[in-house]
Amino acid sequence: QDVLATEEDAKRRMLLRYIHAVKEHATAVTDGSGGILQLPESNVSDEEVHALAALLRNNLNIVELNLRNNNVSDDGARALGAVLAGKSALRTIDLRGNKIGPGAIRILAEALERAERVKHGDVHQGGKIEALGTTT
Repeated sequence: QDVLATEEDAKRRMLLRYIHAVKEHATAVTDGSGGILQLPESNVSDEEVHALAALLRNNLNIVELNLRNNNVSDDGARALGAVLAGKSALRTIDLRGNKIGPGAIRILAEALERAERVKHGDVHQGGKIEALGTTT
């Protein structure tokens, strides 16, 4: 039970670190060029993606998100699909090397299709999505 409590505490600290990183990027970008959130190979799971999605929703500063080679599954991909379909500044998203199935890939593809600002999006080997849109 002590091991479980230690693991849960470590996970909470990591989640807070991701949230803090997103907030830093969102407030640090003032020159209009947009911020980049790089979290490749960071052991990010759906729980962290939901927190990131909540912060990225209506965020007009983060333009690029790299979650390559993490533990994002269908649930996390659906959360990101909602961000892409809504109001955000994201133009590039990299989800390669995650555990995203065909159903969630379809949801991402539909969100990318509706997101006119998306310039590029990668999903993963089995169902790689190359989404091209406007850069504005």
